[in-house]
Amino acid sequence: STVAAFLDQVSQDYGIPLVHLTFDVQFAEANLQTRVEALVNILRLRRKLRQEGGGSLSGVVLSERVPGLFLGVDVGSVSTKAVILNGELEVLAEAYLPTSRNPVKAVSLCLTRLRSQIDGQGIRAVGVTGSGRHLAAAMLGTEVVADEITCQALGVLQYVPDARSIIEIGGQDSKLIQLDTEGVPTWYNMNTICSAGTGSFLAGASREFGVPVEEMGPTALACEEEIRIAGRCGVFAESDVVTKQQQGHGIPSLIRGLCFALPRNYLNNVARNRSLQEPVVFTGGVAGNAAVVEGFRRTLGADIVVPPHHETTGAIGAAIMAAASKPTGMWEMSTVVGVEFSTMGIQCHDCSNECDVALLLRGKEVAAAFGSRCGKWETLVGREEYTPATGHPI
Repeated sequence: STVAAFLDQVSQDYGIPLVHLTFDVQFAEANLQTRVEALVNILRLRRKLRQEGGGSLSGVVLSERVPGLFLGVDVGSVSTKAVILNGELEVLAEAYLPTSRNPVKAVSLCLTRLRSQIDGQGIRAVGVTGSGRHLAAAMLGTEVVADEITCQALGVLQYVPDARSIIEIGGQDSKLIQLDTEGVPTWYNMNTICSAGTGSFLAGASREFGVPVEEMGPTALACEEEIRIAGRCGVFAESDVVTKQQQGHGIPSLIRGLCFALPRNYLNNVARNRSLQEPVVFTGGVAGNAAVVEGFRRTLGADIVVPPHHETTGAIGAAIMAAASKPTGMWEMSTVVGVEFSTMGIQCHDCSNECDVALLLRGKEVAAAFGSRCGKWETLVGREEYTPATGHPI
């Protein structure tokens, strides 16, 4: 932790985009991939800013956009979001649905909802982001695949051009993104396996107390009793809730304590107690909880900005990336809506890696293969039919 704090200080003092990673049992491969992709994008955008003699992140990206409609899809672990932007980059249509452990179905349902909102207008390009971005890219047939850090920054800058700190809290993921005066991320961090600083921290309490998630904020703010719940760890918080229940505290006060505990956990574990420069922008589904917003305001002593479309800023950023991708043709929603997609899991035993391979099927055709370290399973892509007995790539 001492080395991490030193590196953070070097990055802050010298304005160097620096990412340091601690490898332990909590650190997943997908988490590493997102961080590295974000670092590469930051360096690329910084170089472009220098080449153009300055400006802003949004200006550099949008300088290459073309007119038309653009689709952005953000596939998260808990929810899937999709938006369509018009030529002025205004939200023309949006969909927000639970992923329900089936991202393929969630993407299809989101697009079905969007299609009913755009009256058959054509889409120029598609961008995808989120933890399920590579699966979504294979479904939608797009090469515009961007990390969540870059997309969140672009989405926020559309509504808060001078944003300096972005707090993003979703169902199972949380991030802090700090921006320079040009809007380029200078530091960012993501949660690991701890859920105490995410929406699932409150969702569990919602089920336990029988209070809908959307009512937890108003319930907490209406309660005048102040109690402090241990927020550093989800398990400890649950134990603390049980203890305080046995002491006679009511459900409203416990909900208030949990809503105010989440910001403390986030600032300790995700923000690493860094100073957040204003304006501070709060996005993600949890930003809709007014009590959590108030908790951040009190803890930071700063105003918290919740932008329009706070649940879909990542998808908006992906759509902006699509707008800047210099598309030459049109993308047809009919290539996805109404098409039967499914997945198949296979464990490969051809070497000691024993890869867990996932195949995405469009009808009976293999559309994509994921999880193969050697890449040989990708040779199945494009085959009209696959069965374990006949489709083995060897």
